[in-house]
Amino acid sequence: KMSAQFLVRDYQYFAEPVQVVKYKEGGKFELHHDGLGRAVTCLAYLNGVAGTWFPYAVLGEEDRKMTPRPDPNGHATTMGLSPGQNGIWMAGVEADPYLLCAAKQGHVVNIEPGDAIAF
Repeated sequence: KMSAQFLVRDYQYFAEPVQVVKYKEGGKFELHHDGLGRAVTCLAYLNGVAGTWFPYAVLGEEDRKMTPRPDPNGHATTMGLSPGQNGIWMAGVEADPYLLCAAKQGHVVNIEPGDAIAF
């Protein structure tokens, strides 16, 4: 049983420090895996222009069969996967309309200015 004291005082030893990232126009973050010490990730879409793709998010049995494909250095890649077909795509207003039209139901969430997600 965890006490409030543990959560407030001692949790700092198990969690990553807080990070705040602001992307410049055209900026992006490459495919990565958040650390095991991360308690929560929150993404806020201030202008609703860009988006985020979670290529290995699991929506159903078909998605459970996906395994990350490593590149020659052993890093996970998105080779053979595409937004709207695999995982979940948080699509901003600049999203490719052709990809949006071809997207599978449930694989796209349209975002607007001020939207945020936490996971």
